[in-house]
Parts: sequence; structure tokens; C-alpha cells
Amino acid sequence: LIFFPILHSRTVRYLEWGKSWSFLTGDEPSQTQHAALDDDGSALWNHPIDVHFAAASMQGWPRIVMQVWELDEYGRSVLSGYGFTHLPTNPGYHELEIRCWRPSGSLMEELQSFFLGTSSCLVDEQVIFGNAWEKRSQLTTISSGTIKMNIHVLLRFFNEQKV
Repeated sequence: LIFFPILHSRTVRYLEWGKSWSFLTGDEPSQTQHAALDDDGSALWNHPIDVHFAAASMQGWPRIVMQVWELDEYGRSVLSGYGFTHLPTNPGYHELEIRCWRPSGSLMEELQSFFLGTSSCLVDEQVIFGNAWEKRSQLTTISSGTIKMNIHVLLRFFNEQKV
């Protein structure tokens, strides 16, 4: 098999939170960023996330959900992977790792993916986290890399509320 180099990546990120959380201000909860790959094959995703929430309960702590797409040398956009992580619950600086995966197709689908630039994608993105326990366990997936993310978390009024 011949492996074609991946030239660019596109990352779609969105934030999810529970019913007891309210989005106050900040960046849109969903954004798309494009990045060129370095010589070592990694992409620098240097886009700040600035959001402010109010919470009535700890239940439904916010999480970041990622979709990574690759642009190959033929200009085809191919799914690289999905992943998620909860935002840290402690204030301060955190280095996060989001393990990514993608659905695996049959041998024929994987060959089509390789030669034609198609990819198996989720029909329902709730499988990434929301319905993961019921639905994702039925999927055959392939590990597709790790996203490393540096985040600073600020918490306000949590001590006064005895959280």
C-alpha cells in the first residue's frame, strides 16, 4: 500500500454541557479551525477557547468534543477521528490529552476510503459522548491519534457556594 502525505487538517470543536449549566458569554460553542502540518506530522491548533458559564449544579460539567479532518494531497477531506474530554474541575493550568478514534468499515469500505478518499462517519454525533454507553459499544473503531491541549481554568464563586 502507498501512503499519501496529509497536508492540512481541519478541526471542528464544540462544547457541550448539562441542563443545569448556562452559557453566558464568550466564543461560539462550536468553531472550525484549519492548520497546516509541521515537518513531524503534527498540527499546531493555536486557537483560544474563551467561554463563561453559570451553574446551578455540578451535574453536566462542560466537555469539549473534537472532530479532526485531514486534507490529502488531492484536496479530499477525510475524517481522521472523533474525541472528547471534560474540562478540568480544578482551577489553573492543565495539559489535556484527547484520545481520538474513528469508525472502522469493512475491508471493502477501508479500501474505498484509502483509494477514493471517502471515510466512514457517524450519522449521529451523540454517539461521541451522549449515547456512547448504549450505541458506541456496538461500533468497531480504530484509534486515530491524540490531541494535546493546554488549558487554563478559572472558577469564580465556587468557594462561596461550598463546591
